[in-house]
Amino acid sequence: MREALALLGLSPSASLDDVKRAYRERMKEVHPDLHPDDPQANEKAIMLTKAFEMLTKPQPEQVIYQRPTVVVRFYGGYVAYNSTSTTGVYGW
Repeated sequence: MREALALLGLSPSASLDDVKRAYRERMKEVHPDLHPDDPQANEKAIMLTKAFEMLTKPQPEQVIYQRPTVVVRFYGGYVAYNSTSTTGVYGW
């Protein structure tokens, strides 16, 4: 993440608009179509694109595993048990 920010010349507190603006500016400087005499222009453009995608792609939310709740039928009713507790949800 820090390398991507440094490649675009941004600080860690940069907003999404700052990232987009910096990407566009840097791509104008290194784009292979605009600089055909630079043999490394394509590699630089790929690195900038990867940095941009890393900074703008939403991070996957952490998936929290929830233990299943078991419903047990007893005489005249139901009680729900969570596998983390020994008593039912209703305290029976």
